[in-house]
Order: sequence, then structure tokens, then C-alpha cells
Amino acid sequence: MEYSVESLFLQRDKHLYIISYVDGAPMSVCVICVYPKPNVIYIKRFESASKVRGLSRMVLIESLKRLFIHGNRPEIYVYSRPIGSKYIHTERPISHSMQLCAYWESILTEIGYSTMRLTHKEAKSKEFKNIISEHKGIAQCLGKIIDEPISRAMRHAPESSLDEIMVILCSSRDLTSGSLIFSKPSEEPSTIIVQKTPEKSKDKKEESADKCSFLNQEIMQSVTRDEILKILKDLQNGTTSEELSHMKKVQQIIKSSSIPKKEPIKPFKLTIKRPKTRQDEQP
Repeated sequence: MEYSVESLFLQRDKHLYIISYVDGAPMSVCVICVYPKPNVIYIKRFESASKVRGLSRMVLIESLKRLFIHGNRPEIYVYSRPIGSKYIHTERPISHSMQLCAYWESILTEIGYSTMRLTHKEAKSKEFKNIISEHKGIAQCLGKIIDEPISRAMRHAPESSLDEIMVILCSSRDLTSGSLIFSKPSEEPSTIIVQKTPEKSKDKKEESADKCSFLNQEIMQSVTRDEILKILKDLQNGTTSEELSHMKKVQQIIKSSSIPKKEPIKPFKLTIKRPKTRQDEQP
């Protein structure tokens, strides 16, 4: 069996939207925030309505490979935690935070990235210093990202040191209900896009501040605020927007035999406490 997948790469200011349709029906949406100067992207949200196990994961991996230009890939930052759907009703969502973290780590590994996770354990053991120092681009973005624990704590306590910020986070649920994933390129995947256009001398005055040198502009297309709002509203309704008819799409034909039957999840230890009974309390 084959699945015909079409993906759109839409840009509105510093937000990217990767929207995929399978056989004409909405399948998944990935919302990304772009920080051009430190070469960082923050994956804000990923939702999937795919009923085929592993299909949306495979499509996202291929989409992220196409998104970047060879030799200039950004650092990727993810706040992995179970959240409710906003645009698409998600089939079989991963509800356990550590399992979801491992899911994202497997995706980043597939596109040639090394990952380091920052959880309550790393924040408490001071290991966070090494993690942040290894990812200098992401470190420059901390305090600017809207829905991420470190930035949120920094805005509420702007005079606090990083050690004090971690103390604040250790007393909250942000790092027990979710994980921060820091990642950077470790190798170039074979399917990554190579920039075809020759380099030209650029006038700094003419160069846009939002221009991202690491994005593959051949597949990107800009949309207006009204267009993206209409497209996202149609996603919520499970319909295909009329605005998509004139937009360029990336085509994929995926065979069911090429989809892993079991999504690669790193093992983790889950301890379940058994409630005490009256028999346990007896001497």
C-alpha cells in the first residue's frame, strides 16, 4: 500500500508551519519558531491525526531534512511535554513525559543531530551548566522564547542567576511533567538539501533581519496573517483550505513497507508505587 503525502512549508514572520496532507486529508502540523542570528529553531508544537502508526513521524523526519541547507544547520530546541491538541485531533497521543522525550530524541537522531536532555534530575545535579554551554546558540535565545520554562522563569526573575533559575524550576512541575531537549548537528544526513543558488554579495542594508541562511528557500513560501489563520481554521475543521490550491507543495510517496512497525523509543525505567493495604500496615 502507498500513501500520497503533500507538505507545505509556510512562513509568517518568525513562525514556520509544516502542514502535511495524506491523500488530500489533513494529517499533521508542526509549528516552529525561528531565531536567525544565533541559528536556532524552537519546535513549538507537533500534532498528528494519522491513523497509520509511524507515518506522521516519518513525514516529519523527511520534512526536517528538507528544511535545512547543507553545512549550515541550526541548533534545535524542544520543550517536550504532553499537551492538548490545538489544530488537529491527535490519534493515540503519547501521554507519558519520558516516553514523549524519547520519541523526540529518536526524530532528532534520525536527522543527524546529537541530543542532551534537561530534566529535574539534571537541573538538581548542576549538570545543566554543561548542557547549556554545549549549545551556545540556544543559550542566546533563553529568556526570549514564549512557552518554555527557563525563559518564563527568567522573565519573572530577570535579576536571578542561572543557578537560581534552576532552583525555581526544581520547585515547579515544569521539569517533572516535561523535558527540555538541546540538540545540535552531529552529521549530515544523505537526503539533506544542498544550496543550488550561487552565493552573491549582499548589501547589509537590503538584507532582511528575518532572513534565515539555514532555511531551504526553494520550498519555503511566505503567507499573510489572514492566509495562515484561514489555513489553520480549516485544519481545525478537518477540511482543505482553498488558499492551498495556488501554493507549491512537496510531494512524497511512502510505501507502508518502509514505515517502521514499531517507533524507535529509547528504554526508560518507570516505577509504579503500589498503594498500601491494611495487610501491609499490620506488624
